[in-house]
Amino acid sequence: MWNDILSSKAPEKDLKYPLVVWHYAQGMALLSRSKIGEAKSHLAQMKQIMTDPKIKDLTIWSINSAYDLC
Repeated sequence: MWNDILSSKAPEKDLKYPLVVWHYAQGMALLSRSKIGEAKSHLAQMKQIMTDPKIKDLTIWSINSAYDLC
């Protein structure tokens, strides 16, 4: 389903957790095609999002920190 992942639209910028997951999926899909440079770009964007202190306040199912999951 790599093609489906690569053609998916990014979530809105304010949706931090879904955006990190989207970048992760994009990176993995690109790695499946040996596009390492492009995958690294998604990793860099994930790391940038993770510097936002607000992500530490997000929880998934009220038990998991989005920061820890990411």
